[in-house]
Amino acid sequence: MENNSKFSFLSKVDQSNTINNYNITLTDEQFKEYLKSTNTSNTKNDIQTIINTIFEDAAKIVNKSDSIFYISKNDKETLKEYIDKLEIFKPFFKDQDEQTTMFFKNIISILIRIDSRKILSLFYELPSYLKNDDEILYNYGCALSENKLYDDAINIFDEIYNKSHYIYAFIQKILCLLLQKKYDIVYNLTKVLKKDEFDQYGYLASYYLISKFERENLTENQIKKLNSKFNDKPLLYSTASLIIKTRINRKSKNIKDYVKKGITLLEGLEFSISVTTIFVEQCTNLGVERYISKYLIKNANGSIHLNSLLLNFLIKIKDKKEEEFKTMRSVIDFLEKEKTDIIDINKAKAQLSLDEHKQLEAIKYLSVSFDLEENEDVASKCLQLIINNHDDNKNISNYIKCLKKSKNPRNVM
Repeated sequence: MENNSKFSFLSKVDQSNTINNYNITLTDEQFKEYLKSTNTSNTKNDIQTIINTIFEDAAKIVNKSDSIFYISKNDKETLKEYIDKLEIFKPFFKDQDEQTTMFFKNIISILIRIDSRKILSLFYELPSYLKNDDEILYNYGCALSENKLYDDAINIFDEIYNKSHYIYAFIQKILCLLLQKKYDIVYNLTKVLKKDEFDQYGYLASYYLISKFERENLTENQIKKLNSKFNDKPLLYSTASLIIKTRINRKSKNIKDYVKKGITLLEGLEFSISVTTIFVEQCTNLGVERYISKYLIKNANGSIHLNSLLLNFLIKIKDKKEEEFKTMRSVIDFLEKEKTDIIDINKAKAQLSLDEHKQLEAIKYLSVSFDLEENEDVASKCLQLIINNHDDNKNISNYIKCLKKSKNPRNVM
């Protein structure tokens, strides 16, 4: 399996901690220390208001349901500015109390979304009692994992799991091993688990399947028999589909059946944006666009992240029905209104125009896309459409220049 490309985003599993409290107060001693180190006329209440306002404003970004997967460039810059402003206050939070705990947990909630590397250095600045806090340790372990310090992350997840048997700490440990392609260890750790020890969504069952496949080169029939053991784990079905498509039989009828079964199981469980993301990403190139689109339409709601995934699936549907065209327009309108930078809206509009046999309109949208960012795929598609339609486009020389610069110039004739 291409684990790094297909499974690296699993490090976002159960990592969506939020800023739930920003009513921080300073002691008189803390305020005196602050006055000694700064030249300010602010009162203690002023300083408390500054800190709490920063966290309150940060919460408006961090607490969005899809913030662990998508934050706009502008919002990321805003959060970075908040972190810089909070830097001056860190030395004054060192006592073992609720205020210190709240202050640093809020900072970590921001950093895990914008720069996990900074958590690695922040951890060593924390008061010693906070280094034993399970929530902080878990996020520190996730930060280590995201920065490919897998062995250190495993030690942290082991520490948490041994103390509290927190299932997601064990899941993260197995993921770290999987990302290192230590299939024998993953297999030996998961094969001994009883059925009720597997998580409800199927993370561990998926890891077991991946490791067993890599060790034994399973056949499709063997995977089917394995599914019967974990027939209530939706992620096992998307993982099995991905393995069958990429490694066994790309035309297998089981692929669509597994995806449909997985969706049915997902709909019967508590909604999780992380699980939905993983399931959908694994189904990206399986030829199941309509199934995934229908599921996402029900669950994307106001999520920029999920709507962008939905739009990508809608784009891929061939011979769209009128309802699918309508949904695609609606999603484009939503993402455009949100001014998202997660997807090229002009390319999406161009594809919609092409599907509706409006090639000249598509050229206009592709031209706007190319003006924003020179891209050889856009240049190639534009040239082909211009040639097909005998259109005298003023940017044609720019498209040709772009393709000439490319290491893989395309034949558009």
